[in-house]
Amino acid sequence: MGNNKSSDRQSPLRWSPTEHVVWKAPVPGRGHATPCVFGDQIFIATADEERHIQFLLCYDRRTGQLLWQTEIHRDGFMRKHEKNSHASATPACDGEHVFLPLMNGDALWLTALDLQGNIKWQQEVGPFDHGNGYGSSPVLYESLVIVTSECKSESCLAAFECSTGNPAWRVERRKTDNFATPIVGQVAGRPQLLINGARSVSSYEPKTGKSLWHVRHSTEVAACTMAFEEDLVFASGRVPEKDLLCVRADGSGDVSDTHVEWRTNKLITYVPSPLVHEGRLYLVNDDGIARCLEAHTGEELWRQRLEGEFSASPLLAAGNIYATNEAGTTFVFGAGPEFELVARNDIGEECLASPVICGGRVFLRTSRHLYCLGNTESPLSRPKKKSSK
Repeated sequence: MGNNKSSDRQSPLRWSPTEHVVWKAPVPGRGHATPCVFGDQIFIATADEERHIQFLLCYDRRTGQLLWQTEIHRDGFMRKHEKNSHASATPACDGEHVFLPLMNGDALWLTALDLQGNIKWQQEVGPFDHGNGYGSSPVLYESLVIVTSECKSESCLAAFECSTGNPAWRVERRKTDNFATPIVGQVAGRPQLLINGARSVSSYEPKTGKSLWHVRHSTEVAACTMAFEEDLVFASGRVPEKDLLCVRADGSGDVSDTHVEWRTNKLITYVPSPLVHEGRLYLVNDDGIARCLEAHTGEELWRQRLEGEFSASPLLAAGNIYATNEAGTTFVFGAGPEFELVARNDIGEECLASPVICGGRVFLRTSRHLYCLGNTESPLSRPKKKSSK
């Protein structure tokens, strides 16, 4: 679902570059995409910035062996922010195809591959004029794969048939640079496609693209995925003005004056996504300040400064939250009304991708490697579903 929650009941707590490393595999090129795990395969997007090639890689989940490497685009690299990469979108897998959006040749392209690495179809989403590059990941809903292309040219939210690549629906969005990844959730008794963007938080019907509701706000740029629980949704942005909103998601049309439960401009998060669990909202912002808020009121329950800067989103697994900073240190703390640090793990390599936990293992993509971390004496259990950011 992409809601930064793992269904694992047990998860590794401690590791280092030499301890509890089940396997470590080199990852060529550069990219910030989080690993996508499906069955015994792990899919990773990467880019060779010297040769101007964008790839999708597939690793064996049990051994770390590179199974295949497929070239998606050659040449056509576009301008981006120095902190961004040419492979920042996390792939999505529906069990038959792997979907990956990439900017190339002044356009945004969506590519579908089968699980053996063969390209099945490619679609041009539209012209892409963005000063900082691309960073949004695709989301799946029933037979559709949905992508966002928010830029200064033909800004849109678009859905394609997974099997054929045929366009299903397309919604115009405000023409401005944005990075936020959409998410689909069952909220307020109905499926909702949620996205924060320029000047508004929006909800759409995922099957048709029909607008359900929106809330006007003053933020121009958003970079993180919204969080949701029961009938509430949470959105955060900070350029040029900071704004963290909690919205009741049962409305229709413009609900700016009726459905905002609370909002704040204090210590909001920009790149790392918020996480909500059991009535509490957890934030680890870009500057390393972790906070826990009462979800319905916004009341702060605790605040704790962690070390370093953060781009990865926090992940919940087995009652703990995993937060990895850009230096590769993962802080593990309890999900509860008081802050309790459980572990601190230093991998010693730059890390901007979010961790993934499934099958009793942590999969961590750094600037140079893909790590499988956990108890090396216990067998690797098979996940029931795919797991990705």
